[in-house]
Amino acid sequence: MMAGIRARSRPRKKSTNFRRVRWWLIREAAFNVVYPHAVPRIDARSLRAFLLSQPQWRIERYVEVALRLHPERRYWPPGSA
Repeated sequence: MMAGIRARSRPRKKSTNFRRVRWWLIREAAFNVVYPHAVPRIDARSLRAFLLSQPQWRIERYVEVALRLHPERRYWPPGSA
């Protein structure tokens, strides 16, 4: 559960909580930068757990370093540049 966002009393039908979508999207994008190919890896689960437990600024720095070391990962799908 995210800080400041409590569970709804009823499920959403037509609307989206965009703070939660942004939170999830940043972590999924970071995961795809670190693992650009959809090959299952043993440590993928531990990386997802790491990304879920870190604050957003730390994830942004982690991805920034990964992109500086591997500039070819800036494009999606991999190899499209």
